[in-house]
Amino acid sequence: MPELNEGQIIKGLIKGATSDDFAEIKLELKSLREEVVKLALSRTPDSLLKISDLMKQLQLSRPSVQKLIDTGKLVPAILLEQDQRFRQRDVNQMIENSLRPKHTDK
Repeated sequence: MPELNEGQIIKGLIKGATSDDFAEIKLELKSLREEVVKLALSRTPDSLLKISDLMKQLQLSRPSVQKLIDTGKLVPAILLEQDQRFRQRDVNQMIENSLRPKHTDK
């Protein structure tokens, strides 16, 4: 009997898994994700904001906030799947930087 490689073993286990197994795995992943966020919050001295919080605070639409992220003006402190969190101090710094007069050499 040929020896199975790791990929073949995983495929065999997945084929034998039931919907109850997947439900249990989903719950475990959700629990782990919540623990990671709790750990991140405990290590972060200031508050973390969701995109919806940013939209309210900055009074901007989601595409406008996304543009700030895409241009690098705001960088997520934590990224879990599609759940991004931003440090309040980074948001404050971005606001301060945008209010500073731009120096032009004329």
